[in-house]
Amino acid sequence: MKTCTVCKQEKSLDCFYKQRDGKFGVTSRCKLCVLVSNKKWVTNNPDKSKQCLKNWQQENKEKCLEATRQWRKRNLHYDAFRAKTYRARKTNQCPPWADLEKIKEIYLNCPKGYHVDHIIPLKGTLASGLHIETNLQYLSAKENLKKRNLYGW
Repeated sequence: MKTCTVCKQEKSLDCFYKQRDGKFGVTSRCKLCVLVSNKKWVTNNPDKSKQCLKNWQQENKEKCLEATRQWRKRNLHYDAFRAKTYRARKTNQCPPWADLEKIKEIYLNCPKGYHVDHIIPLKGTLASGLHIETNLQYLSAKENLKKRNLYGW
């Protein structure tokens, strides 16, 4: 047990960060007090905080890339929604009146082994559709890859 120097509460050792040498310091703050202090500093110093984050990301590119890869593996449906919405907006296929919450829900609820398919493809040869909820459907991965950019296959 140890007492936090900020909140003055006695807490177990797992509520404190260890020093670099692996020991617990004599005057130390609990993890909760450290987090509150850090959040306050970030709020009061937004420019310096952004610069510190940018510097850390440049120094730790591999860690950042690996964290992004892991997040994408854990959130495939959300990442697919994000990427598709970005591409659709970029090509002006997502109108301002599209219900992005419904589209997001469709992507997040996609069953395993299925893809979210555009009934009328965004870049079709005969017709080009919009990235809206009424133009989306679930298709098995095999069928979707077979369909490609064709309409009414």
